[in-house]
Amino acid sequence: MLTMMVTSFKERARRSSFWLLMGAVVVLAVLATPRFDTAMKVMVLAPNVYRQADNPTWLPVCAASIFGTFLPLFGFGVVANALQTDREQGVWPWVETTHFARLRYGFAHFGANCLILLTMLLLTILATGAMMVLRFPGQGMPAATFISPFLVLIPSIILLASLALLGESVTAKRHNGLIAIYMFSLFYVFALQLTDPTNFWNLLLNLSGNNYVQDVIDQSSIQATGHPITSMQLLSNYRGPQGTHTLVMTGVHWTRGMLLMMLGEIMVALAIAGVAALLMHRARRWRKVRQAPKQPATIETAAVHFSPVAANRFSWPALLRSETGRQWRGRSRLYRLALLAGWLVVWVMPDTARQQAGLPLLWLLSLPWLSDLGTAPP
Repeated sequence: MLTMMVTSFKERARRSSFWLLMGAVVVLAVLATPRFDTAMKVMVLAPNVYRQADNPTWLPVCAASIFGTFLPLFGFGVVANALQTDREQGVWPWVETTHFARLRYGFAHFGANCLILLTMLLLTILATGAMMVLRFPGQGMPAATFISPFLVLIPSIILLASLALLGESVTAKRHNGLIAIYMFSLFYVFALQLTDPTNFWNLLLNLSGNNYVQDVIDQSSIQATGHPITSMQLLSNYRGPQGTHTLVMTGVHWTRGMLLMMLGEIMVALAIAGVAALLMHRARRWRKVRQAPKQPATIETAAVHFSPVAANRFSWPALLRSETGRQWRGRSRLYRLALLAGWLVVWVMPDTARQQAGLPLLWLLSLPWLSDLGTAPP
């Protein structure tokens, strides 16, 4: 199973679209560094009370909060096509006719999904650390304080990887109605978790992990002024004055109840992955076999002289530019115009409308493009 998991991960990692995805994660992690002297603030916490982003402890908390917010929205789309590669490579007929444990196949793809999302988290951690050194040279913090906001996101990553596998297993026959129902159900659960983060089931099926990051912010505020945070805005255009108090973020306060809830979430994710593997197998058996299209006849041409690419001519920027253009031109003109218009509208919307309607609608619009990152054919 471990060999299949590593093979599935390497199969996606060898594609240039995968490296485009990783490059986008690093760029977004750098751009998400909180600053108060910019037109668009990444995070604003009680601006009438605290000075904003005036010490390095803000950076890991802000990065973890942004990553957790967009994890169920964009992370799901990234790993939602884990089985598409096997369909393209003709692996499914081989899997169906062999007699090894079918759970291994499902758990191998589940592990590959986890590796992709964990790689995104690792790159976010490294980019945040680099920005902390650049913005606050000579100022440090304990390693536990820096890394703990990211660690609380790992159970949500594991759960999301299993839900992505389940979604593709349920919709293996490619019924658009099932796909739409599953996507809206996932978004509805995420919306419920935002409105009532302390509910038992919302904690057990935590898709973002942001409630633990919010606890870090509240505990830090209580230590600073004796009161929890009264207002928190992401991607805000706040232009008013800032307070006089300094908010120094503390690390995550690990409790026995928190660890048990995280362990329960991981166990639920493993159970979902097992169910997804069984449903995926039955979906393959029920799937109607379609005749493969005949290959058109080709005219033989003279062999072209082989000219290998010199190692010193390879360029990562050129590869990423080429892949960006290929991914962008691969969509219809109408879709590209709608995506650009959606981004422009989101940036000028009021904060409340942006978080309640703008970003969710933009996620639904971006899902087809995000699903190709990391799985698009080379």
